[in-house]
Amino acid sequence: MVYPNIVRDNLPGHACLHLVFTAPGTFPELTRYQYTPGRTVHWLQAVPLHETERLHLQRHGLDSLEDLLQRADADIADLDRPPVV
Repeated sequence: MVYPNIVRDNLPGHACLHLVFTAPGTFPELTRYQYTPGRTVHWLQAVPLHETERLHLQRHGLDSLEDLLQRADADIADLDRPPVV
């Protein structure tokens, strides 16, 4: 799910405008984190997106966008990184 303009509205002045929440690719061990016996936490990772990336996600899906980000070795924590699409 994309949260449109959440970066722009809450942290103005950054290159990325939106956030998408996805499985924690940077920290795969957090996908299913054993919190306490019998309780598992499923974490999500917030990835900032440019408008062109949001449109690519809308047209081609999350797997395609994740592949593009990975191939570009994009710093997905950087709100001011250059767009990959």
